[in-house]
Formats: sequence, C-alpha cells, structure tokens
Amino acid sequence: MKILEFLYRLDRIFPNAYFSFAPGCKEPGYDDKPVIMADWNKVPKHVFDKLESLGYACEWLDEWATCAECNKAVRTSPNSYDWTSAYVIQDGDLLCLDCVDAQAYYESIENRSDVAASNEFAHHYKPEDYGYVKVNEDHYINGLHGIVDDPKQILGDLLSDDPEGRFVFTLDYTSQFEVGFSVYRKVV
Repeated sequence: MKILEFLYRLDRIFPNAYFSFAPGCKEPGYDDKPVIMADWNKVPKHVFDKLESLGYACEWLDEWATCAECNKAVRTSPNSYDWTSAYVIQDGDLLCLDCVDAQAYYESIENRSDVAASNEFAHHYKPEDYGYVKVNEDHYINGLHGIVDDPKQILGDLLSDDPEGRFVFTLDYTSQFEVGFSVYRKVV
C-alpha cells in the first residue's frame, strides 16, 4: 500500500489528526527521511510507535510545514532559544534553503528593517557572496537588558547618509533575552 493511501485511511480512522506527508526533511540536525505530520494527541501511541519503527519521522503538524518546491519538511516552530528558521517566505511560498533563489531573496529584503535573513540562511548563503559588505563591526543587539538597537532607526540613519544604499539585515544569533543582528550594504 502506498503511503498516501495509507495516510488517507489513517485520516478516516482518526479524522481530527489531520495527517500530512513529506518525502523527506530539510531541517538542519534532522535526518532526511520521510516525515508524517499530525496532531499526535488524536492518535494512539502504538500507531505513532509503529510509524517510527517503519522509518518515518513523526512530527507535530502545527510545528512543521513543507517546502513549496521539493515538498520536504521544515520546522516552523522553535524547539530552543537559539533556533532560527531554515526556510524563507519568498513571493508567498515557503521555501527550504536548498530551493530558495538566494539573490532574489536578498534583493526582496533590501531596505526592510522589519525582515532579517536568518542565521541559517546567511550561513548557507553568505551575504558577501552576493555582493554585500558588513556595515557594523560588532553585533547590533535588541533585547531585555537595556541594549535596544532599533533596526528602523539604524536603517533610517544609513539611508540618510546613503539615500541610494541597498541594505539587508541578518540575524546573527538568538538567545532567551536578546537577538544579535548585522547590516550589510550592497556594493554596486
């Protein structure tokens, strides 16, 4: 029996579990094996255990999504303080890091203080490789301990000095009480 047929049957037996399937996983730190997503509170433990014993990763439906291109699973909900997304939303589509057009993504977030490339993305696609140079020496920090570097103010200051400038923000790190970020300028 094919997996989608099997999941359809499971969906009929456990209608409130909302089964979903991905042929693999693109989340850093996870094995690239088939993923079954569901509300596991609605499924008996022996079914969950059996699926895992058959080689499937069983993940929570509300914490994972699939890439619009390759259909592989990525985590969309943090599992630790330092987690950052290994996907981007580009033109309305969720794309894993292997399917994204990095140049187009960087261009789409230029001069936007409300969006930063995640550290996973910036590690995978270094801004320097796409014609950007880092503006700041130390991390900008925004958090709960009195250091509040405002991205909107930073971008405003940069654009007042260079009205034609093209700047992108990158998330350098996350922690329990603060985030560190950097700004890159496009060299033309």
